[in-house]
Amino acid sequence: EWEAFVDAATRMPSVLEKVCTIILEIHVSRTLQMNTTADLRRMAAFWDLYVVKMGFRFWYLHANPGAAWDRTVHPILAQLGLDPSICCYEIGLHRETAECAAQEAVIPSAPAEFNGTASQGSSAERMHAERGRGVFVILAQNGNHSSYGRDSVALLRRTLRYFYHYYNKRERDDVRICHSGDFDAQTQEAVAAGRREIRFLHLKGDNWKVYPEWLALSNRSAWRSTASDGY
Repeated sequence: EWEAFVDAATRMPSVLEKVCTIILEIHVSRTLQMNTTADLRRMAAFWDLYVVKMGFRFWYLHANPGAAWDRTVHPILAQLGLDPSICCYEIGLHRETAECAAQEAVIPSAPAEFNGTASQGSSAERMHAERGRGVFVILAQNGNHSSYGRDSVALLRRTLRYFYHYYNKRERDDVRICHSGDFDAQTQEAVAAGRREIRFLHLKGDNWKVYPEWLALSNRSAWRSTASDGY
């Protein structure tokens, strides 16, 4: 997460101009790529770019202890006050700027790729969903998780159940579930369960590249992580 967010803020800061809220999980364990001085510098760069310069502030923090073998927090971070037995944190960042205070979501009509069995309905229903104040995007897979073997569809259903229970029954924001073609029409309809805000997007063509060309042609054996593409 550190590399991705620092890269976006340094190479393409324009994509963040209208971003008001960021929710992510961060890792501070030596076994989860927080092991070297370079890793610490990336974390510091994230703080400098997003908190100091762009004005994001914490509005949510939840500790995720993680697996026992991952509870090895970098000693410098432990000295600075982090709990040495907590590998990860889910954090919410928000900034109160004039742009964010006045922001109103303007969501155009969905492209043809969004149309599927689960996203059909009257034009009035589709118009209602597309005028939500925000959109939540979920990258999903149908089957067992490629790294952990967990039932991904069951987890997706649980995510949506809690999301609607605690938030979206009231807000009715759009939900876009992105996949690589493994959700057929029947499964889409079952997962959506009549919730008209939910639509599926098959990632293909210009919408889907696992790696940019410069990375796809690199020497994979020299990469820092040996995790699968699914992870």
